[in-house]
Amino acid sequence: LNKKDRKPLIIRGARQVGKTWLVRELAKKCKKQVIEINFEKNLGYKDFFSSNNPYDMISIIEVAMNVSIDPSDAILFLDEVQVVPEILSKLRWFAEEMPHLPVIATGSLLDFVLNDHKFSMPVGRISYLYLEPFSFEEFLEVTDNDKLLDYIHAYEFGQNVPDILHQQLLDLLKYYRVIGGMPAVLGNWVDNRSLLEVNQIQHDLLTTYIEDFAKYPTRIMKDLLNDVMKAVPNLLGKKCKYSLINADVKSDALKNAIDLLGQARLVHKIIFTDANSVPLAAQTNNRYFKLILNDIGLAMASMGGVASDNIIHTQLSNEGGLSEQFVGQQIRTLDPFHIDPKLFYWTNPKYGSEAEVDYVIQYQHHIVPVEVKSGSSGHLRSLHSMMSKKNHQVALRFNADVPSVTNIQEYNYTLVSLPQYMVGQTYRLLESVFYAI
Repeated sequence: LNKKDRKPLIIRGARQVGKTWLVRELAKKCKKQVIEINFEKNLGYKDFFSSNNPYDMISIIEVAMNVSIDPSDAILFLDEVQVVPEILSKLRWFAEEMPHLPVIATGSLLDFVLNDHKFSMPVGRISYLYLEPFSFEEFLEVTDNDKLLDYIHAYEFGQNVPDILHQQLLDLLKYYRVIGGMPAVLGNWVDNRSLLEVNQIQHDLLTTYIEDFAKYPTRIMKDLLNDVMKAVPNLLGKKCKYSLINADVKSDALKNAIDLLGQARLVHKIIFTDANSVPLAAQTNNRYFKLILNDIGLAMASMGGVASDNIIHTQLSNEGGLSEQFVGQQIRTLDPFHIDPKLFYWTNPKYGSEAEVDYVIQYQHHIVPVEVKSGSSGHLRSLHSMMSKKNHQVALRFNADVPSVTNIQEYNYTLVSLPQYMVGQTYRLLESVFYAI
């Protein structure tokens, strides 16, 4: 709202991740009039934008909706814009002729449209922001664990982490794995503290996603999208093979389904990178990839069963895969909101090799391999193999132990170990490590 070079804004994110609420809350907190145009509720609203003159468009809206609009004191909110995607081409006129009116557009499955539009997008005249589910640190904030959050934010290497605080954070992390970061689910947990109700809302969300696919019958079969969604929780931590999803369907069709779910931001690909230099995305091979869901709570719900409070004392069957889901989901929240988050990993493509490093991230101009462990220990053969081949300075391990920094002399690198509950502090703590090298 305060930018002098403001452009119309498109907020991109999965369905039910909180885009509409966010715009309404922005208007409320900033005391702005919000002019909400929901094209799904009323397709006739598209007629407001038949002109290329934004002043004419606003005049029609004023008459049709019986409101007076002061562009300098209002927000024009175009919701469910994927219903009439050609409206997006009109945003250029607001950028050029009415920049003093903030315009925000959102929509469910909007990325389907943006990846396959048949109209002229106003390149250079639109800004994008990317919205993810609540991170673990945001989970701590909304569940009134502010002091623990402050402790994480203030932690520096060399400080002792009291066992009681370490255990509290690990326990809360286990609750987050069940609840996840979807706003409706988390809001219900804050109000009612019922894992049964949490589970019901999660299944409602999963059903809503599947029903949404029926709106796009010409793109791919609803059943195939459903197959992928159900398969991903069982593939966490594994290199994806199409036969593991549905052995009776051609790989091209499954690839299409995965790509569509990626565009909908319901499934995220972890793509192979050679990790020789930055940027990581310039050295990828799409033949090798892994998958996670957009939210760990939905992944847990999709795997079946209703959680209870004793979940924090239970060893789950796929601890390693769930840990990779959690860390990947948190990594997607590390960069500024204007960056479309991507996930990468490394594997030795040599036939017969089993070396695989769970994630690779870029911190400033540094490449940092990331290993994920569900417990406090575990071998690091793959990480050692990668570090010996690539000669990177620092590697990162997320596990269930307290923080540490170790010089791995045999392979000539520094290993930074962080508990999984500190993923959100990755960049801050890496800065101190690189500064000390």
